[in-house]
Amino acid sequence: MLRLRIRGTPESGRSTPSAQISSSRVGSSSKNNAIKLGSALKRASAWVSKRLRRAPAHPTPTNDHNVVANLPVELLHVIFLLLADPGFTSNSVFEAIQGRPNWISITYVCQRWRVVALDCQTLWSTITPSLSPKWMSVLFERSSHAPARVSLRVGPSNPAPRKRRLLGKRRRRVTNSSTLSDEALGTMFSGTSHARNLHTLQLSGNTRDMVRALGVFKKPAPLVSLCFETWDGYDYDFDEGWEDIAWFAPSFDLPEDFLGGSAPKLRHLHCSSSLHINFPSWMTGSISELTLSKHVRPDRLFTTLRQMPQLEKLELSSTDRYSYPIAPPALPVNLDNLKLFVLENSCLELASALLSCLVLPPSARRHFKLDLGSYTYEDDVWERLTTVLQATSSGISHPPHGARFRREPGLVAMDVWSKSSSGHGPPPWPPQDEQFSLQVRSEDNSCLYCLHTTYSESNFHRLQELCSAIGGSTVEELFAEYGIGENSTRRPAIPYRCWNTLFSELRNVKTLHFGDGAAELLIGASGGALSSLTEKLCDFPNLQKVTVDKGSFSTRTLWNWIHLVHVPPAGMELSEVRELVLTLLSEMHWKPTEIDFAEDVTGSLLKFLLYWKSRGVVVYDVSLVRADWDEPEGVELLQMLLHMLDPDWDATIFDVN
Repeated sequence: MLRLRIRGTPESGRSTPSAQISSSRVGSSSKNNAIKLGSALKRASAWVSKRLRRAPAHPTPTNDHNVVANLPVELLHVIFLLLADPGFTSNSVFEAIQGRPNWISITYVCQRWRVVALDCQTLWSTITPSLSPKWMSVLFERSSHAPARVSLRVGPSNPAPRKRRLLGKRRRRVTNSSTLSDEALGTMFSGTSHARNLHTLQLSGNTRDMVRALGVFKKPAPLVSLCFETWDGYDYDFDEGWEDIAWFAPSFDLPEDFLGGSAPKLRHLHCSSSLHINFPSWMTGSISELTLSKHVRPDRLFTTLRQMPQLEKLELSSTDRYSYPIAPPALPVNLDNLKLFVLENSCLELASALLSCLVLPPSARRHFKLDLGSYTYEDDVWERLTTVLQATSSGISHPPHGARFRREPGLVAMDVWSKSSSGHGPPPWPPQDEQFSLQVRSEDNSCLYCLHTTYSESNFHRLQELCSAIGGSTVEELFAEYGIGENSTRRPAIPYRCWNTLFSELRNVKTLHFGDGAAELLIGASGGALSSLTEKLCDFPNLQKVTVDKGSFSTRTLWNWIHLVHVPPAGMELSEVRELVLTLLSEMHWKPTEIDFAEDVTGSLLKFLLYWKSRGVVVYDVSLVRADWDEPEGVELLQMLLHMLDPDWDATIFDVN
């Protein structure tokens, strides 16, 4: 028995939705009751529609006058791509939703933003490890034919089962989408729809797991870049360090059917940590860019380089030292097509082994950055490095042109570079168009405060010898500067005996640049103070130009010297006046080496110019870059003083702002 009642108030004697309706059993045989029920439902629907039509109409809100919602499509694309950039979202207010893109909320702002975001294929072309397999498939589909950049974190094939919670309330299960299993990879990449636009593939995990996961990618793909980030150190237990892991860890063969056994567009290969993967010959034959970071086993590196005849760019960054000797291979490694070789943060042993075995074309660019830290190398290591660097720099079409020394408390830095079209001065890292550059940083406490030390373990002296060996006959510009440590109250100058080492070898220097600490450096480069007049420096015959950067100059000091020269002591010749001025300038600069940020460079520059003038080296070009004069017309006063000291001295002073 089914009984339905609809209670209401009758209206004008008619049956309305509020009338009482009663029916007995509804079945196939009770046609009359079914008809009555249908009629009652129709009247109820008509009554509801009538009441809705009488309700006041509310306007639907629109974004016609919303400036943000109506931004140009191109500008919205730029904003969306900026929000999707991992470097932007990692430190922003956006919080990652489990398994979803961090930026997915932009598609919920309004309908137009969603349409524009769905139409931007590049926005959906970046796959990150934080995405779930479902969202990875969604991004692949929405990226259409845009080149896809896929970053995956792979794990073991049989992960340990999760422990079941026995006590307490059951919590909602949260899926960890950071590590993908082989089953999830197989589901996504078994077909050709997701592999057709695969441009960059980056895998992170243990080498064993990555090689097994690569077996899933069996379909051909236009892959251009392949990156590996290994965690092999977590699977081995060695007390000696990472270099032992790199030496004893086993290697694994990449499947031959990877990408269908053919990758004609593959050009870039990046491997962090050691080379624990043996690549097939069809894959390495087309590689043009190889990037290696962290610790690299030398013998595997040499073997891999021999398999890459088309290599054009080689970047190697290794931060660890080796506890075993590195012997170069018996046969050289010919890289006839190499255009760029970058070696960064490597130890001297690996640098010497690489440079001694690699055969590069003369036009190849070579950039080396060595951070020695506090480690002191033996003499034989320095000798091998000096020999190979000298051979490397001499075999290029543009030999070294400039050199720079920078001293700080407990630190010494040296830069050597070849001439480029970008301008003068030490090039930034990484260099631009220089063919050769060398940067060496080392902790060193020798020759700090105008005291020359002679012990053999001074890296400062070794860097001087290295600079002389590399660019002794070609360097034409020499830069010198010093920095101030965080807690230091003294400045580390370069003693004049150290300048003597440089001057005796760098015979072709034409321009001297003095940066921070120019007042003290100019004194050291002109024979020091007091006793320097009895112990002369080596000849510096080709010096033509001197540049002082960010120095403070005093016109009052110039007027004092002008008065002395204009009214000299009785009976003094002009040559004797010059000698008197030089002696007085030397005595004035014998002072404590407390730091003075506004020290006067006027007297130091005069002493430098007069000292080398007495040695027969005439500087005709003096450039004062960003000079700080206390009064205007200081340049004219300096030029007038030099002419009074020697009428034949036609020096030109430039004030460069």
